[in-house]
Amino acid sequence: MSGIPKTPPASNEIEVTLFGPGKGESILVHVGDGDWLCIDSALSERQSIPLAYLRQLGIPLDKVKLIVATHWHRDHVEGLAELLHCCPSAQFVCSAALRAAEFKQIVARFSSQDVGGATPPLSEIRKCFEILAGRKKASLVGYVPPIFAGANRLIASYKSSNGPIVIQALSPSDEDYLRALEAFAGYFVPLDQSATGLPSVDPNHASVVLAVAIGGELLLFGADLEVTSSVHTGWRAVLASKVRPQQPSLFFKVSHHGSSNARHPAVWTDMLVPDCFAAVTEYSGSAIPNEEQVNWLVGQSSNVYATGLPQRTHVRRRPEIEKTIREATKDFAAYRLPTAAGMVRMRRVVGSGPTWTVESFNGAMRLV
Repeated sequence: MSGIPKTPPASNEIEVTLFGPGKGESILVHVGDGDWLCIDSALSERQSIPLAYLRQLGIPLDKVKLIVATHWHRDHVEGLAELLHCCPSAQFVCSAALRAAEFKQIVARFSSQDVGGATPPLSEIRKCFEILAGRKKASLVGYVPPIFAGANRLIASYKSSNGPIVIQALSPSDEDYLRALEAFAGYFVPLDQSATGLPSVDPNHASVVLAVAIGGELLLFGADLEVTSSVHTGWRAVLASKVRPQQPSLFFKVSHHGSSNARHPAVWTDMLVPDCFAAVTEYSGSAIPNEEQVNWLVGQSSNVYATGLPQRTHVRRRPEIEKTIREATKDFAAYRLPTAAGMVRMRRVVGSGPTWTVESFNGAMRLV
């Protein structure tokens, strides 16, 4: 992480740092008093991005208090087990759907070494639970059990020098939980059949949205929650909730890489301050956010930042393969991953107003 200032945030500063390696994301939040929250995990050059950043700032890893896996997809869990292993005081948080028997069955069925593409994400989740089980068995001092998040579940609440810290899950709703289990059950492969790969569960009903209050100031982290046709699921359920925090948030981590299927105008008008500071990571494999999605985000706020945008690249292929691709699709393009993870870092003193000091690194930018 060359070129990134190594000065850690002050005790009374909030920091939100978003990393985007082109296919994945990880977020670090300094809530004050040297305490940190990590949301999701990603790799860059085979290294854990949040671990590398914390070490570069000289942050003791026992100051990481929470590690949250918003969902189990590969682009949000790579390096998660290493992160948990290196942060002995961290409490692990994941969706309640991931402790259900239906999910355990597909983990057991699809996380062996001969599975193929489904191995990495499921193996990361399994390793995390193995680490926790080992800590419990060893009766390690400071061991804390995992928290299984659902809508309106209180994750953490304590006092700090900056005021109360309150972390609450806003999803998945009860109906999202049931639909996630239905999806998991539908993907199970009988033992007498070959398990050659697990497709993504779409829409992502198990995703965990977080509201983080620091001294009464609210931050919203949208994970990959999507908008559905039902008021009982996804963003519609969050918006309809009467017990979620009703104050507007000062920051928004844009959900699902800015994808159109995750945007709801009422999130911006009802849950965020006007002209809210926000950040989004790109997903190069799906070429999002695309130009239309960027324009939509800019229409919601003039303070939206991206860790990067998908960059087209030319892939050399044999002429007959190029011809087949042209005949099969009119809009095929390859996108390259950045050489270093883009990074957006926002800092502000608690109680100083809605403005943040923003720094961008490795191709990150303000969207205009």
